[in-house]
Amino acid sequence: MRRPLVLFAALAVVATSLSGQTYRGFRSEWDEVIGKARIILGPLRVFPSFSIRNVGYDDNVNFDAKAKGDYTGTISPAVKVYWPVGGTILLSASENPEYNYYARESFRRSFSNSYTFGMKTLLLSRFVLLGNTTRAAHRRRLSSELGTLVTDELRGFDAGLFFETARQTSLGVTVFRNEIGYENLQMEDSSLPLSQVLNRKEWGGKAEFYYQAFTEGFFYLVGEYTEFEFKNPESAWRNASAIQGTIGLRFPVGAAIRGNLAFGYKRFRPNLEARPSYSGLFGKTDLNARFGRIGLRARYGRDTIFSYLAEALFFVENAVGGGVSLYLTDFLRLDYDYNRGTSDYPEFLVFDPVADGSLNIGRKDRHETHSAGIAVRLFGTTGLGLTWNSALWTSSLPGWDRRRRFIGAFLTYQF
Repeated sequence: MRRPLVLFAALAVVATSLSGQTYRGFRSEWDEVIGKARIILGPLRVFPSFSIRNVGYDDNVNFDAKAKGDYTGTISPAVKVYWPVGGTILLSASENPEYNYYARESFRRSFSNSYTFGMKTLLLSRFVLLGNTTRAAHRRRLSSELGTLVTDELRGFDAGLFFETARQTSLGVTVFRNEIGYENLQMEDSSLPLSQVLNRKEWGGKAEFYYQAFTEGFFYLVGEYTEFEFKNPESAWRNASAIQGTIGLRFPVGAAIRGNLAFGYKRFRPNLEARPSYSGLFGKTDLNARFGRIGLRARYGRDTIFSYLAEALFFVENAVGGGVSLYLTDFLRLDYDYNRGTSDYPEFLVFDPVADGSLNIGRKDRHETHSAGIAVRLFGTTGLGLTWNSALWTSSLPGWDRRRRFIGAFLTYQF
């Protein structure tokens, strides 16, 4: 299923809770590091985890019209280490190597590694100064547009200053700068390699406000501005900027309802005025709930995504989905998930030899996924299961339809 496939489950739950994308108050994070560390090495608090993903048979590993099957699997150990110093300084470091395995197409096997270093400092009992540096490399499916696994790498840093009250309300500003690169891979449906089309720099800043609505749950507001500068001169026409505002609610980890609910307004503007822009709703929501023997899931996403196609700048991706888990007994669970969405291209150029020029035609892709599984409890909240997935991707353009089926094993720590 979509949930992480993790061994050492109890440790992984804590490690996941400590690495949220939204701001964590200094006192809250400090107390969690001190109180929930399962491994203590001198002054260090260590949170290891180990996950496996996509272990099974994929009948279309490239997700293209020429379906080719293979046995796959991803091994992903990780560790996050904290060093609390003097009650006012929290140092952190993490590392996450990954190995992607293919049984038949050995040339697709790959190794990647990600690491971060961070610092939080409490000043005058109310102000928090923070900084992080990141180098993250992954081999993954980047979006609904690009179904095959590709390697991308992010190198960047962020720094911020926050004011915190005794009730964990926080107000602050953050600046960031990232460089994003992709492997030099030529896709069959694009005239340029990924690196030439998508390699770019991103920088900007954001203002954030967090109010503790209930224990470890927060209401928040975020305003963000980002500049995008593409590295290849032939892709300079892609340079753009975006401004967005988000209102959200982060539910506590371990509560009956948990996850993140976020919606907002986004304005995306290419530097070239002749290119189409976007103004409107965006959001990212992932909620889980447990009521007795029934578990429910809900997902929603909407955002602008840079297209890897040389003929298109971006598309608007919409996705909605949900799932249900039925706990037949204390040790047996049935799962089902359904997701569907669209990719809307405001501009898609094709060359017309008759008109001797480019024509802007409409394009809309649709994608849907069914997933079903069965899991057996091993111990605690850890379970072992079998899953079957079926994905279908259709396009308004002829010859772009795709299908994939996958069957494999998974481990879950959310039993």
